[in-house]
Amino acid sequence: MPEEIKPVEKKAYRWPAYGKKVKQFEIWTVEWRNNPNDVKHAVIVQGNALNEASPMTFLVCPLSKYYPYIKHWFLRQYIDLQDKGRYTILVDNITTISAEALLDRIDLLKLEEQQRLRRNISLIMGFTI
Repeated sequence: MPEEIKPVEKKAYRWPAYGKKVKQFEIWTVEWRNNPNDVKHAVIVQGNALNEASPMTFLVCPLSKYYPYIKHWFLRQYIDLQDKGRYTILVDNITTISAEALLDRIDLLKLEEQQRLRRNISLIMGFTI
């Protein structure tokens, strides 16, 4: 008989209960979907003008383990995180996370990676830069 699965108790976040300074293109460790058992990495894609206004949520692109077999080059972007290995930015998975879900700042994308990410997001969203 299968083992009984217990539901995960999700956090209830309150605003404003954080004091972190967040910048565009920083990579953070986050509690994914308010689940303390599901910690992932994400890159902040929201602009600094909004970041400085102490928002309740941030626009991010999640990271996943390195997977080089993607047909459409602009949907994924590959990066090396210091002391963490290779990762893939899921450019087409832009989502929001609670400001309180941000745990630790890990790294900052290099200028070349920032420009590539900005271009890839523009292609997906249909903007021109």
